[in-house]
Amino acid sequence: MTALLALFLSFGKNFFIYEIFYNYFPYFNKFRVPVMFLILTQFSVSILAGLGLDIISNLITRDKNDTLFKKVTGVFISIITLFFILKLFGVPKPGYFPKYPQSNLPSEVIINFDNLRLDMINSDMITAMLFLLFTGAVFYIARRGWVTVKGLAGIVITLTIADLALVDRKIIEPAKDSYRQSTMINKSLKSIYLSEDEVIRFFKKDT
Repeated sequence: MTALLALFLSFGKNFFIYEIFYNYFPYFNKFRVPVMFLILTQFSVSILAGLGLDIISNLITRDKNDTLFKKVTGVFISIITLFFILKLFGVPKPGYFPKYPQSNLPSEVIINFDNLRLDMINSDMITAMLFLLFTGAVFYIARRGWVTVKGLAGIVITLTIADLALVDRKIIEPAKDSYRQSTMINKSLKSIYLSEDEVIRFFKKDT
């Protein structure tokens, strides 16, 4: 519930729950950055992921009833099948994004921007599908007894780190055709700020 509530609040005025909190909860109208509520969502998802991994490991190692395991496998296969169906029908398709006729940008720029968003969605869907396939294969191998529980946890943690590294790289080192700048400070600019000047030398002599 905390994760969902924080997610809905992060939408700001684009979702009705934010207006309810803004109008009726004391001091809530002083908070001006609703997207920061996503910190609670990330924290909750991390806790749920740990609990889920513990449940799955117990299911694999201790629960000898294949009925529940088959149900979990069925849900997993359904998600993978949904990915394949979406890719088969080309979802999302060109023209999927809403048009903004009031924009002052040239039409060529808007088309290129929409194509870029479409490519990013498709590439992220493929990446997520590959991660799910590999994770499912690891769980199946652990169920067969070929990998220990500690090995399973290590592989899942490694996959998580790899996934985070892919996301962080898009932020720290964005591609040239992404129209985004790196969030890191340029080294030359940083060296200018850290270099000694007359004020710093004066304080050094004073000490």
